[in-house]
This record gives sequence, C-alpha cells and structure tokens, in this order.
Amino acid sequence: MATGIDVEARAGRVRERLERAARAVPGLQYAMTDASELRFEHALGLADVGSSVPAAAGTLFMAASCTKVVTAAAILDLASRGRVALEAPLAEYYADQPYGRGPTVRQLLTHTAGIPNPLPLNWLHRIEDTTFDEDRALSAVMRANARLRSPPGQRYLYSNLGYWLLGKVIERAAGVAYVRYVEDTVLAPLGVPRGELAFAVEDATRLARGYERAWSPLGVFTRLAVRASLRDGRDGPWLRFARVAMDGPSYGGLFATVRGFCAFLRGALARRSHAALGWRAGALAGTSYLGKPGGGPGFCGNVRLYPCLGIATAWFANRMLVSETKIIALADAVDEGWLI
Repeated sequence: MATGIDVEARAGRVRERLERAARAVPGLQYAMTDASELRFEHALGLADVGSSVPAAAGTLFMAASCTKVVTAAAILDLASRGRVALEAPLAEYYADQPYGRGPTVRQLLTHTAGIPNPLPLNWLHRIEDTTFDEDRALSAVMRANARLRSPPGQRYLYSNLGYWLLGKVIERAAGVAYVRYVEDTVLAPLGVPRGELAFAVEDATRLARGYERAWSPLGVFTRLAVRASLRDGRDGPWLRFARVAMDGPSYGGLFATVRGFCAFLRGALARRSHAALGWRAGALAGTSYLGKPGGGPGFCGNVRLYPCLGIATAWFANRMLVSETKIIALADAVDEGWLI
C-alpha cells in the first residue's frame, strides 16, 4: 500500500517539529516508512554528551517496551503455524511459574492475565556481563511476585513480567531460544539491516549513551532506586547510565535504529496484520493508529502504524521518559506534521 502523503511538501514541517522535540533530549532519531520503503529519516542531537558524538542514522538506541510488538508478532507467527493456541493456558507451555492454569496466552498478550508488574528499574545487566543468567533472574522475580494481582481476564494490568513469560512460551513452542526464533523467523525475512534491530550490541561505540537530567524528579529517584553498578557518572547536567541490557529480552531487549525498526513495521503494513495484540489503539488528527511507547534506563521511544494511510513511524531518544503520556505527546507533536 503506497501512501498518498506528499512527503516532500511536509518534510520541512516535520523537521521543524523534530527540532522542537529535540530540545528536551540529548539525541533523537525519527523515520517514516510506507509498506515499500523508507520515506523520511532524520537524526539530531548527541548520542554521547560527554564526547560530543552526534546522533546519526546508524546510532543504536534501546527500544525498551517497543520490543513487545515484536514479541507479539512472534507469538502470532507461531499461532499461524499451529504451534501456539492463544486460548491455551500459560501452564501448557511454561509450567515452571507460580500463576497456575488460569492465565492464557491471549491474556498475556493483552495485559489482562493479572500477572504482577513490579518496578523493573533494576532488571538490568551491563551488556558486557558474561555471567548473566536470564532463567535465574526470571525465577527470582517470580519468587518475589508469586501472586496474581487480579483474576485472569477481569481487568487490564500492564505487565513487563507477563511479556517476559511470553518469551518462554515462544521458546517452548518453537524449540529454540527466544532470540534465535525472533531474529531468524520474524526479522530476517523482512530484510532488517544487520545489527540495526537486534538483541546484542556487536559494537558498543554505536550505542547511544542513556541519560536523565540529574536534578529532575526522575533523576533523583534514579540515584536512589537504581543500583550504582548500572549508573556511570555525569555528563554536565545529565545523569549517565552504564551501557545495559534488559534482563528479559522479550519485554524490552531490542536495540534498534529507526530504519531497522521500520523494516519490521513495513512487514506489518504489507501483511495488514493490524490485530491490536501487543499494540495500543489511538487516534491523532482524526486518524486511527496502533502504537507502542517504550521507556527504559536512559532511553524512550515510540512506534506506530497508521493502517488507513499505509504509513508507519518510529522514533527513539536517549533520555529516560517513563510516562506514557509524555512519550505519546512527543509522538503526536511530530507525527501530526504528516497528517494536517
């Protein structure tokens, strides 16, 4: 599906909006694609404040919870192959958990399983840590959060832990590690450029530094709540995070460029696979979209599909925003440039 948007006529307006948005973050990447090709890409600001390294097209950012739409796509791929039943209980695929046979795969996808959502600020490890054990980390989190917050199916309760468990569903159903299945079966067929949408960083110098303002409320909270080993000093007014990865790859483990993530979004547009499993439905300037904001240690971002226009957008920044309201507002302010 080709977009009817006059990209050349509106690109200047979008760049102006990006310049305004970038005042609040060290660095920013943004792209818009249709189902066939990347139509617009822009990077501005700094990937590393201390070294004055500019954000560029090839700079990697932590995708954080934007990863969840990729995990959902992997589950739906397995369902299409008859290897996962969405209405089946989690326990059929992953018995080593304390939540019994109540929560179903579909409920995990839609955050209605009642799975707890403890604050994941310390569910992190340095990217160079070769001793990290994901299964041990997941077991520790489940032991500390062993009771459902509500009966399955009764109410919406966002849960990173729920999507971590979906990664284990994928492993049991596919018979291979979550990362291998996603990279080989979901991403590789879409032609994602090597290293631009991946769960490991091959060259750490490509990864933007993550930041938060040192004396913002969130910055003060971070110094109190995040382990010292996960922080890495200051760059002027910015609190700098160490280069870290999420403990659970399936809820937030991707590192991405916007053009890398747009390769995935093109696949979603081309397949017209717009079932809102893993996505949030919304509207901007009278146009419906499916979106997913994400926030992590020193990073934030947002990805969107606009099915009726045949376009998708993605942006990532190296500042820790965890408020979905703020992330969505930033996305609205820029994307609106294409729509009005």
